[in-house]
Amino acid sequence: MVQKLNDLSPLALRVVALRVGADGGGPRDRAAVAEQLGCHPRFVDRIEAHAIATIGERGWSILQ
Repeated sequence: MVQKLNDLSPLALRVVALRVGADGGGPRDRAAVAEQLGCHPRFVDRIEAHAIATIGERGWSILQ
């Protein structure tokens, strides 16, 4: 799974980190991530969908 995470863009890695709380701030919902990044929640949805497609559903559930 580490290799698949390396395949993500820096933005996708940041979205994943914020969504699952890997930055130490606790898990955040899409709206909170969007607010922190200064974008629309639908953009976060698209980035997250791409990340899930890249790392797979199992990889995503492991991160959560």
